[in-house]
Amino acid sequence: MVAPRLLLGDRRTYTEGMGQVIRFLKRHPWHRRLLTVALSVVLAAGAAVVLYPWVKQQWVIHRLGSERPEAFRRAVLMARTVREPSPALLDALSDALIQRLGSPEQSKRTFARQQAMALCRRAPMVERFTAALGRAEGMRLLHVALVLRDAGTFDPAAIAPERLDRLRALEAETAADRLGPYKMPIRLRELLSEAVIAARDNEYVRGLLSTCAAAESRYVRRAACLLAARIGADEVLGALLDDADSAVVASAALAAGAGGRNALYDAVVEHIADEPAMAAASSAWAAMRLRPAEAPPLVLAALRAADADANGTTTRRDALLHVAGMIGTPQARADLLGRLAAHRARNAHPPAALLLAAGRCNVTDAQREDIVGDVRATLLASREGNCTVVQMLAALEASRRLDADVLEEIVALLATVRNYAEVEDVLVAACRRAGELIERRPRDAAIRRRLEAWLVGLAEYYDPRTDSGTNYLTCPRASATAAGVLWRVQHPQATELLRAAIGGGTPTGADLAAWRAARARPAAALELGRTMLPPVDAAPDEQVHNARQRAAGAVLLGLAPVWSAPEQRAARRATAEQRLRSLLSAGRSWGERDPDVRRAIHGALAALGGTGALSDARAAFRDAPGRRTLTPLLVAGDRWVLDRLLIRATFSDRWIDTLLTGEGAGEVLSETAGRLPRVDAAATADVRLWQVRILRAVYALSGRNREIGL
Repeated sequence: MVAPRLLLGDRRTYTEGMGQVIRFLKRHPWHRRLLTVALSVVLAAGAAVVLYPWVKQQWVIHRLGSERPEAFRRAVLMARTVREPSPALLDALSDALIQRLGSPEQSKRTFARQQAMALCRRAPMVERFTAALGRAEGMRLLHVALVLRDAGTFDPAAIAPERLDRLRALEAETAADRLGPYKMPIRLRELLSEAVIAARDNEYVRGLLSTCAAAESRYVRRAACLLAARIGADEVLGALLDDADSAVVASAALAAGAGGRNALYDAVVEHIADEPAMAAASSAWAAMRLRPAEAPPLVLAALRAADADANGTTTRRDALLHVAGMIGTPQARADLLGRLAAHRARNAHPPAALLLAAGRCNVTDAQREDIVGDVRATLLASREGNCTVVQMLAALEASRRLDADVLEEIVALLATVRNYAEVEDVLVAACRRAGELIERRPRDAAIRRRLEAWLVGLAEYYDPRTDSGTNYLTCPRASATAAGVLWRVQHPQATELLRAAIGGGTPTGADLAAWRAARARPAAALELGRTMLPPVDAAPDEQVHNARQRAAGAVLLGLAPVWSAPEQRAARRATAEQRLRSLLSAGRSWGERDPDVRRAIHGALAALGGTGALSDARAAFRDAPGRRTLTPLLVAGDRWVLDRLLIRATFSDRWIDTLLTGEGAGEVLSETAGRLPRVDAAATADVRLWQVRILRAVYALSGRNREIGL
């Protein structure tokens, strides 16, 4: 009965019991020895468990300083198995790896880089490697940065600007040894674009420029032209103007003109008479930018000699006509009007580039009527198939620039179109221009009925002979534009047709319709957006199962408050933001699940200026670059997206041309950054690509300090 009484806390019983145990151990020495050994083993095991991690870490720290490769590797691998490494171990491990990253032996660098990349996914090691960027030198600095970049944890803001420039110069110098012939030009162009955005001038930036200006790849040398103009390295840019590759000469001329490098004017004008079309046109454009008073005679002389290139194309002539439209002198106007008169005398229709250039000129009323007559004749001749698509597009664009009322010609043209799919671009431009002109004739009921009837047919046009995949509209962009015009003139079927055009078309068509609907009637567009993007707890008959309509509803909610009157903007912004955030806060189980719709919601919140929405909208653009993800960032005035689009080497000139002219993002860019050069949808493909290069050069060198946004 000793044990129960001990448990009850009886002190007398406890004392008696312990006394019995002690007396027992005194009488039995072997039991005493056995108990002593057992206690020693238990204490030793406990001490080992407690002290082993510390001892292990001390051993690893000691072995990390070993010069034997095998011992070092075992120490690194053992260090990675430590669950809770001490700061001392982390310091020793990071120092040892960083030390070997600068080793001249390839095997040591490779092992250290592999282990460092695996470790740099943990915050403590990222902090130590990032801190090392501030003290590492030479190749060690480069390899530390490469480890962080490959691990996805490199933060340029964490390093001093001058050291960042030094890092870029080192990376460019060693690119040939580290990268293959395919990856090296890509990486060098990325480094050049980063330096252009940074806009710093020091010995390291000039070292980067020297390396890239001497690269074998012409794409790298073309990209180096922008940096040379950015930092005022006229000697390098002058050498690139004398490059053997005409594409490099063209890029150097554009950079000189966009960057205002007046000292290179004489070197630029030497290439106006060059055989390659783009080099000559780029030099002419640059000469006009540099010295608009001296260059016109040279440009006009080149234009008169460029009726056709040696190979029979008209690229040189069309590009020079674009430059001639910039001149504005009496001689230039006389030259352009003389060309129009010559075509008129031959009963021939003027080329598209000539119509665009003439529409840009400042002319008298009598001269304007002559040009408008040519525009009307071109549109009427299109009914008989005597004009190309670009001529029709140019005539419509010239009518806008001249503010000419050509509604009858447009209606007559639209009534004769038979194959809609082949001329969808013309239908889009014609519908847009007709929508602008019909509002000037509120009482002209006859032509209004004809136009609206045709627009209704186009808004729901489907040719069963075409394979439209998942879309039931044959011309989704034209259908969306037609529905947008009907919405603008408040046709009774406008809402129904707009929703049908959005739901049965493509994302591009939906974005076209949403942009124009929000701009024309913001209040009604806001209500339509709320209907197309219902709340989480909407009744079954109010739910929208078409993802394109829900995405367009989000776009409408993001744009309608922006286009609203100032006194109504705040209330509508709050209404739209509440609906958008409710669909995201409900999570994917109950809220919006479709990734395209979620990206549209993030973009709408960014356009509304929502807190924390800009980073999500940027991520949406990175995941799915296009008009839908570009528009809200431009509306919000986010310069990051233009830097990524126009300066970085991520997107090609052809892709940007498709985005601006094919997807219609050019109208968004014109509204949000109107002072940047335009890309004419009515121009030929070669001229459009050249205009894209002009746009990129102007933005990189003189457009980043301009305001953007709505």
